[in-house]
Amino acid sequence: CELLNPTVIPIFYETASARLTPASKRVIDETLLPILNDKPVNIEIMSHTDSRGNDDYNMSLSQQRANSVVNYLVSKGISRSRLSAKGYGESRLTNRCSNGVDCSDNEHQRNRRTEFRVISN
Repeated sequence: CELLNPTVIPIFYETASARLTPASKRVIDETLLPILNDKPVNIEIMSHTDSRGNDDYNMSLSQQRANSVVNYLVSKGISRSRLSAKGYGESRLTNRCSNGVDCSDNEHQRNRRTEFRVISN
């Protein structure tokens, strides 16, 4: 099994939401579907939150976000057995915006993201 580095999908979520927007669905259609349709690979979906909200809530929310991507891919005909979803909450922030740090909405938004990793067979 060959693990590649995670790739950020430009899917950014509203605060406290796991809903995929039409723009998010287009990104998935253009980014993940071609990979899954063209190659016999599995994909790990990893979702994240910003630091606002408590840690337990954020862990649950990030898992819901990862599940939303998986469920959308399944609705497009991809076998669920080829997909895994993992929420990381606020444990992998991309910037300085941890608990108690004053940050702008744009800075927080960069942490509300989804990444994927292709797992080759």
